[in-house]
Amino acid sequence: MVNYIFKQNRSLPYDEPSHHSFRLIATPFDALKASTLLIHHLSLPGFLKLLLKSVTKNRWFYCIHDNRSVVSRGWLSAGFCHYYPVGADDVVIGAVWTDPQKRGQGLATTSIQLAMNGMIQQGYESFYIDTQQSNAPMLRSIEKLGFGEACGEFHS
Repeated sequence: MVNYIFKQNRSLPYDEPSHHSFRLIATPFDALKASTLLIHHLSLPGFLKLLLKSVTKNRWFYCIHDNRSVVSRGWLSAGFCHYYPVGADDVVIGAVWTDPQKRGQGLATTSIQLAMNGMIQQGYESFYIDTQQSNAPMLRSIEKLGFGEACGEFHS
């Protein structure tokens, strides 16, 4: 399967929509504060896995939630990607998920915007995202986010 790689350098945040509840989980303490929400969404084993990943300084979990349910979520990592080389200060936007009943509302795009804003506030300016060539919804989100043309590809 062919996957396209996109890169964007961005130092200014996106305009933030005010009607979404967003969490960026950067530390085990952040995860524990959101434990009820996250255990409900991920189950206890999934939450424990997230808690362990939050111990590393270069992994972040993010989500938009509504009425105590996660409606869109994803992972960020700085300085590494399993599929292609990135620089030490590059942020890779990992797998993005949206509740199937909420798809088509722009939640994936919004959650990525908010996650990138959080990383920009921490001083990061270089972002990568990739997706399968057949994933039309994510390709539309990537376009809306201003990533432009693919800068590479890999096979999975």
